[in-house]
Amino acid sequence: MKTKRAVLESILVRYLDEIQRDPKRSIRSLVDLGQVASGHKIQNHFVDLIQQMLTKDDSPYYKMIQNTATLVDHKRLLSFGINFAWNGLTQGTKQIRKQTDKLQCHIPWSLTLRLRQDASSLSQAEYLRLIGEGSKLGICCYFLFPADGESIYLALDLAEQCPDCAFCVVLPEGFDSCRKLISVPVNVILGLDSCSIDWKECVRLLRQRRMLFFLYRYYRSQEDMDEIISGSWAKQIVPYAGLASLLIFDGSAETAQQSSTIARYTYSTRMEQRYPTLMLDFYHDCLYTDNLISGSSCFVGLTPEGTGTTVRDGIEITTGQTIKEAGSLIEFLRTVPSI
Repeated sequence: MKTKRAVLESILVRYLDEIQRDPKRSIRSLVDLGQVASGHKIQNHFVDLIQQMLTKDDSPYYKMIQNTATLVDHKRLLSFGINFAWNGLTQGTKQIRKQTDKLQCHIPWSLTLRLRQDASSLSQAEYLRLIGEGSKLGICCYFLFPADGESIYLALDLAEQCPDCAFCVVLPEGFDSCRKLISVPVNVILGLDSCSIDWKECVRLLRQRRMLFFLYRYYRSQEDMDEIISGSWAKQIVPYAGLASLLIFDGSAETAQQSSTIARYTYSTRMEQRYPTLMLDFYHDCLYTDNLISGSSCFVGLTPEGTGTTVRDGIEITTGQTIKEAGSLIEFLRTVPSI
């Protein structure tokens, strides 16, 4: 695996340089390579999506890819990208399918961990043990939601100590102190709240440091959803957007019934290639990816105290099961039903 990763990295280094000069030709060459290498339906799915992009000569995704290759440090792109796509969605997928058959329980492609540092929360050692167990099962992608400044550093420490995994660190809602983030591991992509006061200044700072980032926003009410579907939010963020733009539902049971309209909106923007950023809906696309990998959907998260969460009717809810009571990640996953 180390040899294959080294070969893949050397190929991508060359393509990153070429993309800056001639994105269309280079991306077509990469797609040809992907067609030869793809072997699982999730890989074929992504290759098919890129092929659709190539049919539109004026696709804004060309600009998105060129901007990413030009504005982001290549070491960061390679580390996060290979960990996410190769370790997670390629080698990890094979391991997940193998372990699922062996253990007879659903193994999700990612884990969502909400972090807070206080006496009742999981310790750093417990998180590291959890991620270590997850990696052995093939789970190499982690969404971390730190609650405050102190837990941001916990999230970054976890990423630094797990260099073969990909970490999406969603900075707390309203956070706009990017100057304090001095050392960010290369296997991290940072999520910035596009509704914080100084989010544009944060984007400027992260671009200056050639960081990998995405913009996100929570949506809770019908008014939020109307603003998103109208394209108003996209219009605000597109000049500043990174590789992706993430929408996260955080409303009530009443509004959850309408959240599927946001999932349809994000899907249609990707298929129609409306914006130079990938529009995603967090819960729906997590479940969609899981279904591509395993044939059924399963969302697995943990509260800071270690209580399990899953998604029901578009809402993340607690299951009542705890990782401490289970004793291991495998035993904990046995309690999580598919959706």
